[in-house]
Amino acid sequence: MSETVQIPKGWGTARFGDIIELKHGHQFRTNDYVKSNGYKILKIGQLKEGNKLNLLNCDIVSKDRLDEFKDYVVKKNDILMALTGATLGRTVRVSEDIGVVFQNYRVGNFILKNDKIIPEFLFYLLHSKYLMNQVFGQINRAAQPNIGKEDFENTMIFFPENKETQKKIVQKLDDILGQLEEKKKEIFSIIEQNKGRIDFFEKNWRAYIITNLIEKHCQENKTVKVMFEDVTKNITYGFTNPMPHTKEGHWLLTAKDIKNGFIDYSNALKTDDNSFENLLTEKSRPEIGLVLITKDGTLGRTAILDKKGVCINQSIASLEPIKLKISSEFLAYVLESSSIQSKIKDDNKRSTIGHIQITKLAKWEFDLPELPTQKQIIQNIKSAEEKFQSQKVQFENIKQNYENTVNHINHIQSSILDAAFSGKLIQ
Repeated sequence: MSETVQIPKGWGTARFGDIIELKHGHQFRTNDYVKSNGYKILKIGQLKEGNKLNLLNCDIVSKDRLDEFKDYVVKKNDILMALTGATLGRTVRVSEDIGVVFQNYRVGNFILKNDKIIPEFLFYLLHSKYLMNQVFGQINRAAQPNIGKEDFENTMIFFPENKETQKKIVQKLDDILGQLEEKKKEIFSIIEQNKGRIDFFEKNWRAYIITNLIEKHCQENKTVKVMFEDVTKNITYGFTNPMPHTKEGHWLLTAKDIKNGFIDYSNALKTDDNSFENLLTEKSRPEIGLVLITKDGTLGRTAILDKKGVCINQSIASLEPIKLKISSEFLAYVLESSSIQSKIKDDNKRSTIGHIQITKLAKWEFDLPELPTQKQIIQNIKSAEEKFQSQKVQFENIKQNYENTVNHINHIQSSILDAAFSGKLIQ
């Protein structure tokens, strides 16, 4: 053996290839596949963490070819391993009858040649640190590492010669590792549930908070019904003519750069000074404080311009607020409110390519509170955002703690397997 190990008393040794065969699946080609009414092909992507098979969305071959591929039908109790790619070495024991499913080429199936070890013991043997170190140590760590039959052939393995001892070890491992696996499932479930809530709220919280706070304050305070054209000096959109792109110069914003509530300059284009001054009119060079809204493509995202020397193209509309009537921030929040967002969606129900007509937007109505109330609404929305961001940080901390717990469980599982194959689990 290439690694010095202490073989437990009563355990025998053998060459892997003398008692176990690694059988490759069939190398199915794209032209073998059919769209329906066929048998599934089990590929490495169907071998999942936690000793699971996922047989959804499999490629399939015609049922007429069963005789042709009958030697590759996966059976209950087969032990399968991913022999390539990112999941290299992932091993699954087929625990139930799955019908006719064919084994693909890069899925390995371990076949016992004799009765020296029981299948359940083999499954855990394939997870042992010793065996994996022997096999993986021989693999060329290329961009696409692979395990082949020859990687296992000459590896020496050791195991209890008494099959009753093997059964006792398997029972112990099933019990202990099964409990730990259930604990991991609980943790993953908690993480996913909370992540789902956070993701949903992150996508919807602005519209929800903005709408509720605006409606609440408008019900409790004096408001007037206005149209956007009543509270803005100008509603227009950016340039339609071609503009040169440069590495340095003035920011050239398009709809993709406008997020909900802010401008993302990280991937924004730029144009040179001469083009900025001579190829653009004032409407394409908005001033700081103007409200921007995406009018083409993904509609209705808003932001307040926060830099000088910026130009916008035709996919962005700009609204210049009349400061004595409405603040930039409140105007942006109104545009994000569910009532206005609903108008945008309704106006584009039959449209393949989304578009906001600024002449229509100008006529849309909303309830306008007085400036002090606007200021209070803005403050409350910002407070809600700070609270949400704080909750996100707390969740990330909790998630990290859970992930640390899972890593600890993985370490315990590995230690238990080490104990099993050093003879310490069953004395």
